[in-house]
Amino acid sequence: GGDHPAYRDAGELHLLRIDPRQGKLANFADGKSEHVIATFPQDRPVKPRAWEGALVANKAFDADWCRHEALGLAATKDRLYVSLFYENKLLVLDSEKGEQTGELSLDRPAGLATDATGTLYAISGKRVMKLAADGKFAPVVTDVLDAPVGLATDAQGNLYVSDWGATMCVRVFSP
Repeated sequence: GGDHPAYRDAGELHLLRIDPRQGKLANFADGKSEHVIATFPQDRPVKPRAWEGALVANKAFDADWCRHEALGLAATKDRLYVSLFYENKLLVLDSEKGEQTGELSLDRPAGLATDATGTLYAISGKRVMKLAADGKFAPVVTDVLDAPVGLATDAQGNLYVSDWGATMCVRVFSP
């Protein structure tokens, strides 16, 4: 609860810009530090939330616990990507303006990451997908994940996947 926009404005997803040096809000090109980047039906029926650790412990993990919040955020020099699980899409935003410039379709998107070259990787259901130059996603990890949620890369191009499935581990995949 509280005054944070994610709780204050039901049905809206807010993007806030923060200056990493000062740890304070910073303005986008239009002078605002906050933009609404998505809206959702406020009356959409949702499953009651349960603590995600309890879901994992009971082998009942399903990303449906997330309701309609973004599950992933990744950045390149000039773009931000935000995954919207229930909408089966990624928002593409201009990082300076904080405005949407595009949209990518992807089934059950969760964690996102970009590598040193700016290539986007995304969790889709139980797979990790790579955004190709033609704007389409191609699978790069397809058969070993139970319940992937988080995704990161390192300077060598390795993928780190937080898998909340039966093994509850971080799996590492080399390029």
